[in-house]
Amino acid sequence: GSALWAAALLLLLCRVRSDTHYYANHSSVCLQNATREGSLRYLSYANVTRPVRIPRASWTSAQVFAEIVYILLVEVMGYATEFLVTDTISTGVVLNFVAGCSNAFDLGCPQHNINDPAAHFTIETWNGGVVHWNELPDDVKPPQIGVMDYTIIDGWFIWRDVLDAGLSSSQRLSLDYYRAYDASIHQPHLFFDHWSRLYELLPKNVIVRCMDMDADPLSYLYRNVSGYAYFSNDSGVSCAANDTIWFSPAC
Repeated sequence: GSALWAAALLLLLCRVRSDTHYYANHSSVCLQNATREGSLRYLSYANVTRPVRIPRASWTSAQVFAEIVYILLVEVMGYATEFLVTDTISTGVVLNFVAGCSNAFDLGCPQHNINDPAAHFTIETWNGGVVHWNELPDDVKPPQIGVMDYTIIDGWFIWRDVLDAGLSSSQRLSLDYYRAYDASIHQPHLFFDHWSRLYELLPKNVIVRCMDMDADPLSYLYRNVSGYAYFSNDSGVSCAANDTIWFSPAC
C-alpha cells in the first residue's frame, strides 16, 4: 500500500500546557559499583543544601537523557539527585525552571530567585529554548546554553514499496534522497496518498488550529510567523482547511 504524505502538514496530535511539576528520585540501582546512598554529596549554596535537580520533561528523548544523567550523577559521581518531573513539552519552560522563575510559564520571568532555582541545568535544549534564552533578563540567564540539532535526512522513513515504486518509475526517483522532492523538476506526489487522506483519518478534536499556534511564543506549538517571513521572504502564512493546515511555499 502507499504511504501517507505528511511532509507539508502542520497537524499536531497532542497539546500539552500544564503547570504541574514535582520532585522524584529512583529507588533502583543500575550499576554494580554504584555510590552508596549514605555517602552521597549535596550542593550547598545561598545558605541552603540541595540535591542536584535535573528536569525530566514529557518528551521521550528528554526522559531518556534525564535517566542517563541521573545514573551518572548518583551512581558514578556520588551526588544526591532529584528529578524535576514536569509534563511540559516546551524547552522554554524548562529553561525558566533553571533561571529560578517563580512561575516557569510566565514568559517574562518577572519574579525569580536565581539563588535557589527549581532545576540546576536543562539537559536538552531545542531551538525554542535558545530563542527564549535570548529574551530572558540578563541577571537570570543560565550562563551556558546550546541547542540540539540533527540532520533531517537521517530521520527519514519510507515504506519499501513506496521507495521501490519511485525507483522503478519512468522518473527513476530515489525517494530517500531530498533532491527527489524538488517539485519544480520531479513529481514525487504521485507515489504518496493525497494530504486529504491523512486529514480524514485524524480525529478533528486533536488537530491544532493555526490561530492557537500563533498565540504563545513560549509554547512548543509556536509557529513563529514573523521569523518565517523574515528569513524566507514568503508572506503566505494563512492556513487552509478551516485554519488547520499550512502549506509552506518556502519549504
